[in-house]
Amino acid sequence: MKSVIETLQDLKYGKFIDSDNFTSLPENEIINQLGITIPHEYRDFLKSYPNTGYFFTDESVVCHGISSYAGAPDSVYLISSLFAQCSDSSVDLVAFRHSQDDTSEFIPLVFLVIGDGDGGNYICMDLRPETIGQIYFWAHDHQADESGMHLLANSFNDFIARLAIQQ
Repeated sequence: MKSVIETLQDLKYGKFIDSDNFTSLPENEIINQLGITIPHEYRDFLKSYPNTGYFFTDESVVCHGISSYAGAPDSVYLISSLFAQCSDSSVDLVAFRHSQDDTSEFIPLVFLVIGDGDGGNYICMDLRPETIGQIYFWAHDHQADESGMHLLANSFNDFIARLAIQQ
């Protein structure tokens, strides 16, 4: 099985904004800035990839998820970017988290938005103790509840292993 780094290299994952040169934050700083605890494998990813990244391929990158819904009946979900630090606050992990408001019609705060799908959809990490680290696709046409959450993977590393170039 390929490592997270090998998989992302194969998928031509690179910095979203080339001029961004953020460095890895210490583990306690990541927790302090987000205001939450995140799984170690995701912290390891943020240490290796401190800048928001994008897949620079001619074809689409998809995740072969666990569950399906009407928008992805074959359980194949488009993935465009993964959030970390970025000079563009709309794709900065911490800025995006702080912009969430539990009174708005948006993603419930028990989920951390970690990436961008297609067309206003997001990739989210479950933060609840009993399911922490599970990765979901949030379909934007749903209310601010879990009805829009579709399970992609049981962990962040599992999510990365499910990524592929769309054939």
